[in-house]
Amino acid sequence: MKISRPDSVFPPPPGPTRNSPAVNRTPSAGAIAEPALGQVADRLRARDEIDAGKVAAVREAIASGKLPLDLDQLAEAVLDLHRR
Repeated sequence: MKISRPDSVFPPPPGPTRNSPAVNRTPSAGAIAEPALGQVADRLRARDEIDAGKVAAVREAIASGKLPLDLDQLAEAVLDLHRR
């Protein structure tokens, strides 16, 4: 089973971006922190949202019977999620 994620976890910020021409090129007080924040956002976008190790551990626990599942309750939870 492959789980995919959207192209972008974070929507683009409103207003001018780094690639758009700036109206005022005078640095503001927050401009010093902007590169660091951009790096953090880039790192967060690159992270996997799903921990493959945890998924494998849960699959193994289900397959070996260490994690019992109530299939009726699981099916009802899925239906409830889609009814919202």
